[in-house]
Amino acid sequence: MILRDLLNFSGLDPSIHNNSRLSPVTFYLPAVISFLRPALYWPLAALIVVLGVVVSAVPSQSLGVAGCAQLASHILVTVQDVRTASGSIVVDLLADNPDHILKKGMKISRTRVSAAFDQVRLCVPVETYGTYAIAVYHDINGNRKFDKNWLGFPKEPFGLSNNPRIRLRVPKFSDLSFEVGENGADVEIVLKNWPSKK
Repeated sequence: MILRDLLNFSGLDPSIHNNSRLSPVTFYLPAVISFLRPALYWPLAALIVVLGVVVSAVPSQSLGVAGCAQLASHILVTVQDVRTASGSIVVDLLADNPDHILKKGMKISRTRVSAAFDQVRLCVPVETYGTYAIAVYHDINGNRKFDKNWLGFPKEPFGLSNNPRIRLRVPKFSDLSFEVGENGADVEIVLKNWPSKK
């Protein structure tokens, strides 16, 4: 029954196998992968959107740390556990509306700076006080993309504000959010690799 459902889902005709020289494993494996892929994709697809993989027309901002305190509203971001100085650290400031966090084009801004071994600090300006979230990834090869493997899992280090534990469930906005007041905000994010054990 399950095998029949798999074949129906993938569009394979079981009668073909009777006339095929392929082993059962070789013949039916594509059907199994096709059936299981959605279960593997949906949580990571949502996480990828959170990390800003869907590129939108958001201006890149960069401001030196020394000038950060001069701004009325700012976020001083410290990215920890940078394993190599290759490529760039990409920081996305996410909209303060929980209903928008997984929607395309809802990044407020994107900041891209050169990577440095161990730690990178940068300033992200914000227009008003309020509730925000941040997503980071290390673009190691400098291709301006958040690279993934064939199953859609991240191949490059990434992190989220408040450093929530990453599981197959996408973190809620409340897990990532923090307040920016008149003194700004300091956010420390530890980069992780998938699968993450932290």
